[in-house]
Amino acid sequence: MPKREQVERMLKDDPQDPFLNYALAMALESEGRSDDAIAQFRRLLEIDANHVAGYFQLGQSLAKTGAVEEARAVLTTGIDVAAKVGDQHAQSEMSGFLDTL
Repeated sequence: MPKREQVERMLKDDPQDPFLNYALAMALESEGRSDDAIAQFRRLLEIDANHVAGYFQLGQSLAKTGAVEEARAVLTTGIDVAAKVGDQHAQSEMSGFLDTL
């Protein structure tokens, strides 16, 4: 993935791009900026409510910060979205992670 600074520059030209918003959230999480990453994952899901990976990553970030109940709710929604779009692999991964919470 591109570095956070590169992604931020690209987002200035296309702030609604789901891939760039996801990349920024992932970059923030990799820098240990979980609160910022959570906000960015939420923005991503506002832009693209069917972005299955966004639900999974948001759920993981929330769980990591101790917001377990919110993580469960996000993962449950993500599982429903994954089923709707036919992404059985993501549905299974989220279900497995949800079972660990």
